Amino acid sequence: VDRKVAILRLISPHIRFTQMSKDFFVDRVRKYLNREESDAITDYFLLGRQADGLLINQRVGLDPKIEPMTWNWHEIPIPWGGDLPENPRKVTFEKAAWVTKVELIFGSWDDVDEPPTWYVSAAGHTFQERTCELENDKIKSVIDISLQDPCDELIIELSGMVGNDPPETVRIH
Repeated sequence: VDRKVAILRLISPHIRFTQMSKDFFVDRVRKYLNREESDAITDYFLLGRQADGLLINQRVGLDPKIEPMTWNWHEIPIPWGGDLPENPRKVTFEKAAWVTKVELIFGSWDDVDEPPTWYVSAAGHTFQERTCELENDKIKSVIDISLQDPCDELIIELSGMVGNDPPETVRIH
């Protein structure tokens, strides 16, 4: 029991106790909290007072899974002008989206010396750790993205395009 109490106390600042029923909190949870936490939650239930650090909002959760979005590379706008294939492309979403990965599909293995290095920037973060695999005789290069919030745009930038054509397709998940 001591171990469970210690674990509960460590994670208690992240638990939304106010979303529990009052009976459940009093009967099953309160005894494991320290006096200050217990009083703060009881004050919320009885008087509606919110203490500092007390999480009262219900979690929003993620939108239902959206289907991957696919574009032809040349259809994506170039944000800073120019028309070279390696110029960065800016993808803007109608509403903020949870982006988890970006895939670039290049020509057949015979057409590509080596997939170019590329980067994705979103919400002030840059992602560049990529993997490559063969998919239907084409090279698929993937960058996984980990953001805390949805983003409304991202920038895809290629480098190392010497001797290679730009990607044929861009998929955003």
